[in-house]
This record gives sequence, structure tokens and C-alpha cells, in this order.
Amino acid sequence: MTDLHKVFNIYQEDPAQPQQTLPEIKRTNASINQDYNKNFVRITIKIPQMKTSFNLRKFCREPKNGILTEATYHANRINFEFILNRGKSNELKYQYSNREAFRGPIEYNKSYLKYRDEYVVWFIHKTESW
Repeated sequence: MTDLHKVFNIYQEDPAQPQQTLPEIKRTNASINQDYNKNFVRITIKIPQMKTSFNLRKFCREPKNGILTEATYHANRINFEFILNRGKSNELKYQYSNREAFRGPIEYNKSYLKYRDEYVVWFIHKTESW
């Protein structure tokens, strides 16, 4: 039997070491539109507080306060990750995953992303139009 006042936390953190903060993970909402075009599927993903800026070299909008870490599609599974305020104390990670069977296989090299304030629009190109 142990005395309660003698029990201590063996995993105490050393106050001299800098504390590493892990990003808070949030689920995000998306709308999937397969009827947008016969060759593309449009996925609109909402990321609150995301700001964009216009890149004059590429003539397109890019995220100002975030970075895309993953945008994949395997068989019938969509995975999307976006980190907002990377490296700051208020870092947030937004994730979206879904099992969605698109009408036909897709091509990664022809798929692309477009950014708007608080939204990421992902156009997924299908190999065969339906």
C-alpha cells in the first residue's frame, strides 16, 4: 500500500525545456459537386480565418496564413489537410476525409486547387467523362 502524499508524477516536464505546442486538429466541412462538369469533380472545403493574397507572378490567389500539407485520393477515400498559422502559438490543423466514390478514376496531374478567402476549391480531373 502506498501513501497518497508520497506519490509523485515521474513524467514531470523540465521547466528549462521549451514547450512544444501541438496544433489543434479540427474537422472541416466540404461540399462535393460531381455534376459541375463531366470531366471534373469540384470539392469546396471551408477553412475559417484563412486569408489569401494575389500572386502577380502566377496571376492566381495563394493562401497567406496557411499551408496545404495533404490532398490525396485513393480508390474511394479523400484526405485533405491544411495548417493555418503554421509555427505560431495559435496553429490549427484542419482535416477533411470522406469515402466518396467518384464516377470513374481520376488523374492527379490534371487536378488543381483554387483559393478564395475562407475556402479551398479542389478540382479533381476524371480520366473518363461520364
